[in-house]
Amino acid sequence: MKTTTDYTDNTDRDNGNKRVAAVVALLALMTGYVAVGSGAAEAQTLKVAHGGVPAGLRRYQEDNILLNGDFQKLGINLDFPLYWENTPNGNDLPEHRTLHTLKDGTLEFKHPLPCVMQDVHYMPIMAWAFELSFKAEVKGGALSLRVRKQRHGYHVDERIKHGEGFKEYTFPFKLNPDMNFGTIRVGFSPEAGAVIKLRDVALKPIPPRSKPDAKTLFIEDAGKRLPLRGIALAADHSFYDLNAARYLQKYLYVCFGRVVERFVCEGQGLPKGLAGMVCFGNSLVGEAEMKAVTAGGYALIARDSNIFVGGKDDGAEHGAFALLAGMGLEFFSPDDFIPASNNVIKLSTPNRISNPAFAVRSASRASRDYVALGYSDRRLLPDPSH
Repeated sequence: MKTTTDYTDNTDRDNGNKRVAAVVALLALMTGYVAVGSGAAEAQTLKVAHGGVPAGLRRYQEDNILLNGDFQKLGINLDFPLYWENTPNGNDLPEHRTLHTLKDGTLEFKHPLPCVMQDVHYMPIMAWAFELSFKAEVKGGALSLRVRKQRHGYHVDERIKHGEGFKEYTFPFKLNPDMNFGTIRVGFSPEAGAVIKLRDVALKPIPPRSKPDAKTLFIEDAGKRLPLRGIALAADHSFYDLNAARYLQKYLYVCFGRVVERFVCEGQGLPKGLAGMVCFGNSLVGEAEMKAVTAGGYALIARDSNIFVGGKDDGAEHGAFALLAGMGLEFFSPDDFIPASNNVIKLSTPNRISNPAFAVRSASRASRDYVALGYSDRRLLPDPSH
């Protein structure tokens, strides 16, 4: 079963939040779904639910997903930026090396250099709409810009003609939300004798907004339900922690229509008194609990009216999918799944350690390549309840 997604951009909702704050608070009191603890803690968690940021946390903002988009790092070949290539097949020919120079973050290149390109491995993060921006000067000929998703055609196909001086360009585009793994290729090619100056290339995701009919989400701890206030990342979170938070955020939106905000801890640990959070990061879980986790495994801990997820290597990603599986999300393949129907995140036991039978779940081209979508994890973990 597949789902569809709307593509509205994430605008500031503070004014609307203020208008509905009193109503939501009254409904919470009437239904008994209130944060436990002190009055200050309740006020803080309610503030989070309405778009505020509690003390000790900051909103997580998705940054440029292109590597070295400001061209500040040199590659192995002189005068060309790191992580970028100048031919589609990756072969740097000697005759091409005289066609480009890099100085002060500006890459100058000219025809017949095939292209300036970067492949970005696309994972299903919390966005299907993107914005590509850059500054360019085109002298003579034209600059061809193409953004392509592997095996899915071009999402941006533009020609920028000759013009004097640097100009700023922005191109929004959307991906099919049913797509999963793959590569986005961003490529710039000079045409017809053009000389190009390029800098400040950025590819940024545009997150959606919660749907009007979005369901309220809860976490359950010690038999008490609390409104889900947000997803928190430890200050020292890993790449896998971030991806785990992305996966959880994405599928909560896909299944229930609600965008759950992501935050980052500004100091060590989660701020005291904050409740109703799903938290990612080994330092938040605890040293003793993490000692029992092996490569690819994860720990799920319910403590202080929050849920904490930690893992070794990609274990945190599998921990996120374990939470979603508990809500009813079930995969038949990476692109075919039954959406979650239970809007409560809870653990079967307060402390759960789950380790795979072996760490490497799949192999591709003789390299370590995890399948972080839950279904392979479910087959290989010895825990029959997963």
